[in-house]
Amino acid sequence: MSEAPPRFPALSKRAARRLIQRAVVLAGRDRGLHVHLRHEQFTALCRIEDWNFAWSIAARRGRLRFDRRPVKNPELTLTWASAEEFFADVENSSVGAGHLTASVPQLPRVWERIHTVFCASLRQLLANPVGESGDPLL
Repeated sequence: MSEAPPRFPALSKRAARRLIQRAVVLAGRDRGLHVHLRHEQFTALCRIEDWNFAWSIAARRGRLRFDRRPVKNPELTLTWASAEEFFADVENSSVGAGHLTASVPQLPRVWERIHTVFCASLRQLLANPVGESGDPLL
């Protein structure tokens, strides 16, 4: 009788923040994403409610910027009730229907591209949590 692996990794909030921040940086370096975001300017607020954990992502002139502080008036808000839901969305590279709220109609399509690259980066970091210099992120 084998136990099923956990749906999401056992991470502290600090470790999760470091991995998420690194995944945003890696997603921002993606050339294909950079081309798609060249003319986009918006801020997104991401929240994991059960951890009382929030961060902001700003897209300006093709670049993504991570901020540990929540932005006050985001154009896009993503909310997950639990860390398990967040990591399930990362595993599936999808944003659940109830998680996304946008004040501008075209932003969900733009976010899909960002989220796909972000999820791929985060999955890679979860499998091998090592930074650029070879130092462990966890």
